Amino acid sequence: MTVVNTPNQTMIIHDLNPEKGIINIGSHPENDVVVQDPRVMPFHMMVDLRQKPYLVIGLDSNAEISIDGVKISEN
Repeated sequence: MTVVNTPNQTMIIHDLNPEKGIINIGSHPENDVVVQDPRVMPFHMMVDLRQKPYLVIGLDSNAEISIDGVKISEN
């Protein structure tokens, strides 16, 4: 499960399907999780659910990604 906070502080919960293997997140409607926020790139990041711990990959060099308030580096 992933929780997305929207600009108006609404929380949306998405069930993640490990069977799919990969979840794409961004502002473009073709993503699995669409986040409408000016800070989110059209194709912001990908989460690979096929391995544990899950692998988070930034898809745009300008994408800022943080988990629990901790910024994830490119490496």
